[in-house]
Amino acid sequence: MKRVTILSSADPRQKRGLQVVALTHAKSLRKYGLETVLFCPGTQYESFELEGVPVYTFAFQRRSSSLLNFVTMMDNCWRGWKRHFGKQEPDILHGHDYMAYYFLSKYLSKKVNKIFTVHDPMIYHHKMLGRLPQGSSLKERMMTHIENSVYARSSKIHCISEYTRIRIANKEALAPKLKIVFDWIDVDKFVLPVNKTQARLKFGFGSNDFVIYTLRGLQARMGIGNLIQGFKLIKDSIPGAKLIIGGKGALRNELEELVRCLDISDSVTFLGYVPEDEVVPRYQAADVVIMPSIDGEGFGLPVLESMACGTPVLATPACALPEVLSGKRERLFSGIFPENIAAGIMSFYQHWQANGSDANVERQYVLDHFAEDKLIKLILDDYGG
Repeated sequence: MKRVTILSSADPRQKRGLQVVALTHAKSLRKYGLETVLFCPGTQYESFELEGVPVYTFAFQRRSSSLLNFVTMMDNCWRGWKRHFGKQEPDILHGHDYMAYYFLSKYLSKKVNKIFTVHDPMIYHHKMLGRLPQGSSLKERMMTHIENSVYARSSKIHCISEYTRIRIANKEALAPKLKIVFDWIDVDKFVLPVNKTQARLKFGFGSNDFVIYTLRGLQARMGIGNLIQGFKLIKDSIPGAKLIIGGKGALRNELEELVRCLDISDSVTFLGYVPEDEVVPRYQAADVVIMPSIDGEGFGLPVLESMACGTPVLATPACALPEVLSGKRERLFSGIFPENIAAGIMSFYQHWQANGSDANVERQYVLDHFAEDKLIKLILDDYGG
C-alpha cells in the first residue's frame, strides 16, 4: 500500500476552501486504498483524526515580518515532521501549500515522488490581494524563488483549472509537467433535501419567498457589492425576493452601509460565518445561488456544493467559473457588473416561474462532470498506480 502525505495550508478543522479540498482529496485517496495523511500548520504540535483521515500539525503563528515567518515555518515544519514521522518517508508527497512543500520537498529524498497542486500561483495570488508592494522587493524575490523551486522539484504540477494554469508565470517551460485536475466534492455530504419546504421553513422562508443566496468571503474580488447593486435593480420586479449573504470578511461594514444607502435592508440579510452544520441546509433552502466573482476564483467549489444539493447556480463569466459551468453556459451572466447580474437573475426567475427547477438534474450535472472516480484516476496515474 502506497503511503501519501498531503500538505495543506492550515488546520482542516477550519473548513475553508483549500483545507476542504485537501481533506476531500485525502478521504478519496484512502477510499481507493492509499494510506493517506494530512500534514499542515496549526496552533500547536498535534495529531488527531478528522472524517477518517489522520491529521498531523506543527505549531505556527503568522507574524508581520515575512522573513521571520519564513524562518519560523521552516524550523517548525521540520520539527513537526521529525516529531510525527521520525525518519519515515512517504512514497508520495502531494503539496497544496507552497511553504511547507518548499521545505519538505528539499529535505526528503529523491525516492519520494513529489507532486504539487496549484490553486493560485503564489506571486499572482499575493499581487491580486495587494500583499506585494509595487516594484521588486525582498518579499517578492523570496516568493519568486519559493514558487520556482516548488515547480522545479515536482514531477507533476496539477492545476485546478485552465484559469489557474495560464497564470503560472513560466507555464511554457513547465508545460510537460502541467496537468489540469479539477476539484471535486464529497457528494455524500452535499445531498438533496428530503423535503425542500421543510428545509426552507428551518430558516423562516415561506412559499412566496424567492431566496437568492451566496456564500463568499467578504472581499472585493468576490463581487458582493455588484451583487447587492444588481439585487436592488430587480428587487421590486420579483415578489418576495430575499438576498442572503453568508460569509465574513473585512468589507462587511462597507457592504452593510451600501445596503442601507440603497434602502433594501428589509430584503438583505448578512449571516456572517456560516457554521458547518448549516452549510448544506442553507444551499438546500435557496432557490438560486449566485457566484458574482470578479477575480481570483481558481475553481469555484460552491458551484458544485450548491448543485449537488439540488439548487441552481448563476455566475459571472469570470475566472474559472465558465469552465465549471461549461455544460450550462446559459447560467453565466453577460458580464460582472450589477446590470449584468440583474438581467441574469430576472431571466432565470422568469424561466423558474414558468418551469420550476429539477433538483435531480442539478445534482446529476455534478456527478457527470466532476465525478470523484474520474478525477482521482488522473491523480493515481501520476502516483504510479
